[in-house]
Amino acid sequence: MKDKQPVDIVDTQNLKIGNDHRIKIRIFEAKNFYRNNKADSYCIVTANYLSEDGRTIERPQKLNLPLMRKMSNPFNNGTIRRKGSYSSTLIDKKSLEPLLGQKEGKEKIKDIQYETKIQPCNSNPFWGEYFEIILNKNFYSVKIELLLKNSLLSFPVGEIYLYKYELESNKEGKVFEIWKPLNSKNISIKKEINENGHSHLFESINDDILHDCIVCENIIQEEGIICSQCHITTHVKCSQNLCNCEACGSIRIEYRYIDYPILPLKYYCKLKDLIVDEKLNIVNLISKSCDSKDEAARDIVAILNEGDLAIPFLSQQCKLEISKTKVPETLFRGTTFCTKGVDFFMKLICKDYLDETIGPTIKKIIKQHRDCEIDPTKLINEYGEYVTDADHVPDENIVNLKECIKMILDSIIESSVHFPVELRELFSKIQDYAVEEFPNEKNVRYSSVSAFVFLRLFSPAILNPQLFGIIDENLKSREVRTLTLISKFVQQTANLVEYQNGKESYMNVLNNMIKEYIPLVKKYINSISRVQHKSVIKQRKRFFGILIRKKVENDMMEEKGKGRVDLEKWFSSVHRLINRNLNNIKKEVDKNSTRFKLHISRNIRKINWTTFLNDTISKENKRN
Repeated sequence: MKDKQPVDIVDTQNLKIGNDHRIKIRIFEAKNFYRNNKADSYCIVTANYLSEDGRTIERPQKLNLPLMRKMSNPFNNGTIRRKGSYSSTLIDKKSLEPLLGQKEGKEKIKDIQYETKIQPCNSNPFWGEYFEIILNKNFYSVKIELLLKNSLLSFPVGEIYLYKYELESNKEGKVFEIWKPLNSKNISIKKEINENGHSHLFESINDDILHDCIVCENIIQEEGIICSQCHITTHVKCSQNLCNCEACGSIRIEYRYIDYPILPLKYYCKLKDLIVDEKLNIVNLISKSCDSKDEAARDIVAILNEGDLAIPFLSQQCKLEISKTKVPETLFRGTTFCTKGVDFFMKLICKDYLDETIGPTIKKIIKQHRDCEIDPTKLINEYGEYVTDADHVPDENIVNLKECIKMILDSIIESSVHFPVELRELFSKIQDYAVEEFPNEKNVRYSSVSAFVFLRLFSPAILNPQLFGIIDENLKSREVRTLTLISKFVQQTANLVEYQNGKESYMNVLNNMIKEYIPLVKKYINSISRVQHKSVIKQRKRFFGILIRKKVENDMMEEKGKGRVDLEKWFSSVHRLINRNLNNIKKEVDKNSTRFKLHISRNIRKINWTTFLNDTISKENKRN
């Protein structure tokens, strides 16, 4: 029997090999879009898929709500068109109230549609939120839609698309940040915004790629046209319903698309040897030369943690970071490989700790639904409208906010005995390194630890509890604002300084509370940085045996429905990262000594990165 021919790197569908297929999107901000002074803004991210026969596109629909495909302006006359209706049949607002009163959690389909937080009325709203979507083989596009929302209705303003055929040219996870023009098929705002843009420059579609119409959302089979500027596609008959090109404003996003094979664990032995080299040479090279510190830190720390090597590695990185810092006030305040690594390690270790400490308190605050606004410019009346002439803040609001802050900080401080042992050891080393480097700075022992545990763990978890898995519901504007104010206070207290008369002078009313909690925060930091027994790090030669054993344990856990750790996925991601940054790594090697250069170059050649996957997939294919 003839051996099967080597399989191309992307042709893995017929092999018994996994696939890391996902897209990570960060929505930053929007500008120059149509808006109503009484409406807040948010975005919806949707993944669309081709049907099995490839003839239609399957788009998620909101459960228990009509799909508002064509809509007149609800802020002007309060009417919308029925799903699929192109006639004048209208639905009155009152008939929608029972539907719109349902919980937002029921309005979206899990793993397909995602929503950002709602930002208060603003001409330049900022979200800065990440969404990571796991994709399947029928993935077609990602749609990002900007909407306005008042107390009753959501109103679509514009949308952008990221198509698979455009993303496939860079599927190794390279990060792109772009402004994309919004397009709208909402004819109710066409007259008002068209003067801001210009006519589309349409031309016939002359390729073999599958396109869909942005207006009717059907596959284009004939009479299709594409705009040479904004690249939207539509039917000729539907194009008259579009607003002008670049008339709807734009949205800034960052995205990373990945479609990469995941091999069985045994094929990553050589890569493992490089990662767990006793001097961690290749890992340090990646930290200096990779184009995505977030991705590199996450995957390398995850792998090292499986062999109990994460703490010595992160300790080394922190020591190096401290030695490079000239002013203690800036220690660990930047975004570096070191801070990203510790950040991910905390999230890896502290999930249960957060649930047990601030989790119940956050849920209680959300349930109470109290008004805690202390900024006079953001007060809202009983009708949900902003108060434009407020000259002072109600005393009740200040009392409410102080009570919420007290509940959060007390729950944190009282939980020090339950703080994870792994982080105690790491923070103990960080504190020792910082005091040694800055012996005359009495607060550096606190600021070096608070830069992680408060600024990168508690404050973000309070600000966005959904992201940390503390809650799974969408919050209303009042709760979002309350948690934002609490997060600001926690961060300021962790900095061990009071508020000054700056741009957030309204927070000055909390200075007495900051004075009260600074000693308690110091006591908490000292408590979580104290260890009685140092952990014993396992020997390097046993490391991969640990991985194999954990792989078996995880497979057994998966059978019992308890989940698993994707060891192969982490190695696949590191391999992809090295492959993508190989030229940068070699340049970094050239800066070092001849002996080091020879050692690393020999090890890099050991794995021929350009053929490693093809050869391994070919072997696996023959074996099967």
